[in-house]
Amino acid sequence: MSSSEFFFDPLNDAELDELMEFSHLEVAEYGHVILKQGDLDGGHAYLIIVGQVKIERMDGSPQLVTELGPGQIFGEFSFFSHTTRSASVIANKYTEFLKINLSDIDEMFEAYPRTAFNLLKYIAKEASLKLSHRATSSRSS
Repeated sequence: MSSSEFFFDPLNDAELDELMEFSHLEVAEYGHVILKQGDLDGGHAYLIIVGQVKIERMDGSPQLVTELGPGQIFGEFSFFSHTTRSASVIANKYTEFLKINLSDIDEMFEAYPRTAFNLLKYIAKEASLKLSHRATSSRSS
C-alpha cells in the first residue's frame, strides 16, 4: 500500500511512510473479531487505512457503540493503560489497518520525532473526544 492512496490529516505522506516503518499492516475480512471485549491486549492502537469496523459492547446482548472508517483509530484507551479491552471491534467489511505498538514509539521518537509527536497527539485527541462523548451520553441517559 502506498501512502499516497490514503489520506490521514494529522500526518503528511512522508510522515505516514515513517509511521509505516514502525507499525504492522494487518487485514481483517468481514465479520472478523479484531479485538474482543475483556481481553488484555494493551500497548497497541490501530489506524484504519481501508474499510470499516464496528465497536460493540456486551451488556447481555451486543450494543453498537459506533462505526469507524479510514483515518480513525481504535484501541487507544488500552494503548497507554494496558487495561482490558472495553469493547469488541469487528470488521464490517474487508479492512486494512496499521497496528501500532507502544513499545515501538521510543524508537520512532529517535528516528522521526515530529511524526511520533503528531501520532501521539492524534491518539490523545481521539481518546479525549471519545471520553467527552461518553460523558455527554451518560448525562443525557
